[in-house]
Parts: sequence; structure tokens; C-alpha cells
Amino acid sequence: MEPSKNTATAAAAISGNEAPVPLPSVETGAGAALRISDLQHQLKENESQRTEVTSYINQQNIQVHRWQLRLQTLNERQTKLRTELDQIRGTSEPPTNAAGVSP
Repeated sequence: MEPSKNTATAAAAISGNEAPVPLPSVETGAGAALRISDLQHQLKENESQRTEVTSYINQQNIQVHRWQLRLQTLNERQTKLRTELDQIRGTSEPPTNAAGVSP
């Protein structure tokens, strides 16, 4: 029966002989360096895209706020015009919605 690899390694350590340690090949090191470089490039590109998308979101939030202010102004104007119209008519007609229909 042959001794297992672990037994052989243990025997080598006990006898004072060093067990061989596999060294990474130059190709493996170069491959890892290339992969690291590629991952760093992808991270940089990802961050650029995140910044771009965040900028678009902020621009749209600003635009929505402008539309909300415009709608508020139009609603206030509508109320003012209806009040003035009611005063001129001197009637107590029920208010109407934007389509001119009584609620």
C-alpha cells in the first residue's frame, strides 16, 4: 500500500526535508494581473455610468418640480378667474370643474 500524499508530506517535514511548494507560473501571474486591470477598468466605467444616471435622475426631479409649480400656478389662476367670473355674474351658480361640468 502506497503512503498518501499527506503522509509523505508529514514524513518529509519530520525528517527535515522541505516539501515542494508549487509556485504560480508566470502565465498565471500575468493572467491575474490582466484580470485585475480589466476589473478595475470595469469598476471605473460602472462608476461613470452610475454618475451619469444619477445626473439624469436629478435633472428629471428638477423638471418635475417645475411642472408641479406650473400646475399650482395654473390652479391658482383658475380659482381666481372663476371667483371673478362669479362676482361679475352675481349668481350663486355651483362651481364647475375644468371641463365646465358641475360636480
